[in-house]
This record gives sequence, C-alpha cells and structure tokens, in this order.
Amino acid sequence: MSQLESYPTRSWNRNSDRGKALVIASFLASALLAAGALILTSGDGAQAARELVTRFSSLLFVCSLLAPPLALLVRARPLSALALMSGNLRLSFVATFVFSLACTLMPAAVGGETLSLSAVLYVGLNGLMLLVMLFPANRVATRRMGAASWRAIQHLATAYFWLAFLVSSLVHVARQDDSLVWYAFMLTLLVAALGAIVAAKFSREAVEG
Repeated sequence: MSQLESYPTRSWNRNSDRGKALVIASFLASALLAAGALILTSGDGAQAARELVTRFSSLLFVCSLLAPPLALLVRARPLSALALMSGNLRLSFVATFVFSLACTLMPAAVGGETLSLSAVLYVGLNGLMLLVMLFPANRVATRRMGAASWRAIQHLATAYFWLAFLVSSLVHVARQDDSLVWYAFMLTLLVAALGAIVAAKFSREAVEG
C-alpha cells in the first residue's frame, strides 16, 4: 500500500474497467445536476448549475485525497479498494470540474453575453491546472520525466485546488451566507484530508524506521 503513489500508472490503471465506469458515471451525474439546476432554478440557471456541479466535483476531489491516507491508517478492504481507485477519482474530478467551467462559459456561448475579466481568469487558470492533473494519463510523458517530476507536478496541482476550495469555503463561512452549512462541511473535509495525509506520512515513517 505504501507504493500506491510511487508511479503514476499504478493508481491510474488499477481496476481500469471500474475506473472508467466511475468517470463516465461522474460525468453523467454532472450533466444531470446541471440540467436539473437549469430547469428548476427561476433565476440564473447557469450560475446555479455551475455551483452545483462544482460542489459535486469538490466532493470527488476530497475523496481522492482522503482514500490513500485512510487506507494506510485504517486497514479495511473497502478503503484499500478505494485507494486503488484514487487516480480514477481524480480523473472524475477533472471531468466534472471541466463541466462546471462549461457552465461558466454557457451565458457567453449560448446567450452571447460578455464574460467578465474575473470569469475569463477563473476559467483559464483552472483549465490550465486541470490539464496539469491530467498529465499522468500520458504514459510516454511520465516515463520521460520520471516519477519524481510527476509527483512534483501532481502536488502542485493538488495543492492549488485544495487551497482554492479552502479559501472559497473560508470566505463563505465568514460571510455566513445561505450556503453556510455546505461550506462548513467542505472546510471540515478539507482539513480532515490534510490531517489524514500528515498522519499517514508519520505512520509510514514510523513503520519504516
């Protein structure tokens, strides 16, 4: 289990059939959530769709972070199986977050509205980081760069989204808006993920030492 993160293809290709099904199911779930928001929301349907899909994608992101360290800390078959799927969970996050970016672009693409500069920067920066997270899927590139370079790239993209979700949750909690319960829940999950990662690291060092 301690070798789960040693090379990209180990986590991206295990349980490939179930992994592909997970990615497809996540994308379809995003489409259903977006469609429901567009149909049921009386106000800005595109905004509601983006927020709903972003929340779903953030849950997938946290699951991809929590699974490997929890599998090290708690010896249970379901957690071990989920840890082996962490790469597919991350790919599901990428797919669903791309869908949320598409919802951001929807008013401009469908209604001809002008996107604000902040929206352009949001889509551009997040799109770039999503491409970085997709990098391990390219076996040729990862072999040429090596495992150390791959890990550095993955840590950069992961830290970016962790911080982005954390800051967003903190801002909404501080404002005490209508979504306070959701963002407090996300804040707890993000802190728990960081704690699990640190605890797993110390546990692994203690075993190896």
